[in-house]
Amino acid sequence: MPAWVPALSLALLSAPSVDEARLRVTIEGEPGCIDSERVVEAAIERFDDQRWQPVQMQVWLDEAPNGGHAARYRLESAAAVGRGQVVTTDCATLTAVLAIKLGLAAVPGRALDLRPGPHPLEGTWEPAATESAVAASDTERPLDAPPTEAPTSMARPRLPQIRLGSGAGVMLGGLGPASGRFELGAALAEQPWVVELYGTMAVAPTTRLDDAITRRLRSYGAGLRGCAAARWRRLEIPACLGMEAATVRIDVAGLPQGGVGHEPWVVAAAHVRPQVAITRRVGLWLATMAGVSLRRPAFSVTGLGTVFRSDSILLTATAGISIAIAGPTTDPRGSVQ
Repeated sequence: MPAWVPALSLALLSAPSVDEARLRVTIEGEPGCIDSERVVEAAIERFDDQRWQPVQMQVWLDEAPNGGHAARYRLESAAAVGRGQVVTTDCATLTAVLAIKLGLAAVPGRALDLRPGPHPLEGTWEPAATESAVAASDTERPLDAPPTEAPTSMARPRLPQIRLGSGAGVMLGGLGPASGRFELGAALAEQPWVVELYGTMAVAPTTRLDDAITRRLRSYGAGLRGCAAARWRRLEIPACLGMEAATVRIDVAGLPQGGVGHEPWVVAAAHVRPQVAITRRVGLWLATMAGVSLRRPAFSVTGLGTVFRSDSILLTATAGISIAIAGPTTDPRGSVQ
């Protein structure tokens, strides 16, 4: 057998493995408790068949107050640094825990304990001169802390809630003693503000003017209101101010020439609209409104005089449903999400 064969075999057996070359541990402090080679071996045994990234560990040993063993350690990879502390009752457990820390930092995909730092690993590793230099670094943090991830995109601005709603109720004054009122609207809600654009229709009962002549009144309009809303659990209570503009149509039947007329109607109004959430997107509301007619419609018929003039004050009470079609939803337990 050639003389160089045993020498080559011995060199191959004694050469460090690829994994061992990537994992380097230096230990300072109490001698004899643990050794760096055993920490590396334990890490490789525990995380077998893994591909390692280069990681260096620096350990400072000390005695724990209860007679156990304490170790402060620093980990450094190609683009990250981290540190922490371990306290155990025996050296074997201390070796195992440090091996786990080393392995978790070295296995790609698990190295979430390390935070990006300004000390990239280039060539051979040069340990920090003193432990105080490690503690003073504001780029490091305990390895047990939650990982810090760089933002991947800018946060999207929160959009207001978009609601559609409809309701029906009664109107007192306006078109007569009592008339039916219907609403259909769309609102933008961003706590505590609500802005709503809505359409209205009101229908008054047919009224007899004399034995042969009757009058029928209807109105069609639109309104805009702004609200400040207080919230308690599932209940939202908006207090609103707004304006409504409408056209009032009168149909007079029984006249020889017939009679149809239109007049504008403008109302300034104050609303209170309590709403309770029954699901995340659906709410039920009950609203009351007090309005003042700024432009009062009036109609007259030859021979009969004034057959209608709206009241100065009107009151409405309506109930309806609201559905959030976009934006944050309301948890039925009370929070906005």
